[in-house]
Amino acid sequence: MIRIPLALVCFLGFSVVAEAQPTACDLLAAHPADPDKITEGVSTSVVSKDLDTAIAVCRSDLARDPENPRLAYYLGRVLFYKQALAEGRKYIEAAAAKGHRQAQFVAGLITNRDPDDGICRAGGLWLGSARGGHYGATVSLVQKYLAGEYADCAMTLDVAELKGLLDNVRDHEYAQDYYNRVLIAALDAGFAARE
Repeated sequence: MIRIPLALVCFLGFSVVAEAQPTACDLLAAHPADPDKITEGVSTSVVSKDLDTAIAVCRSDLARDPENPRLAYYLGRVLFYKQALAEGRKYIEAAAAKGHRQAQFVAGLITNRDPDDGICRAGGLWLGSARGGHYGATVSLVQKYLAGEYADCAMTLDVAELKGLLDNVRDHEYAQDYYNRVLIAALDAGFAARE
């Protein structure tokens, strides 16, 4: 391996980007489907084995880095699993507001159930997450759109953009299994039926 002095790298105009190091919260609570995770995800069954530790660690890590939406989402995730739903939602919503794609998706799932304007708000959250390439948000957004569920919402959805968002996730790892290929084919058929 050739080592180049940092001063020479900077002098030549190359940028040096330090990779984020996983926190203890990341290691205990990262969601496997989170496209912004910086370590392997932890399944719900594994996280649920010691929620008290995960909550304490995530609270501590977030206190050290309070503007980090990834850590806020992970704290919200483990609080939700502990059935501290209102507090968990607060952290998930805060992470979603900062553009964390998995938090936007999950906040949309939670909000979708609200009787007062839930579907419209969920659609906005999923649109932001889908624009960031989140698979679940994309298929949820498109499915609800094709079902006509956004008809009474103030947001305007462009069919060409929705088709483009769906095209963007066709190669996603989740889109490769049989059932997700069937789902995408059904969504494509839904677009074709509207033309």
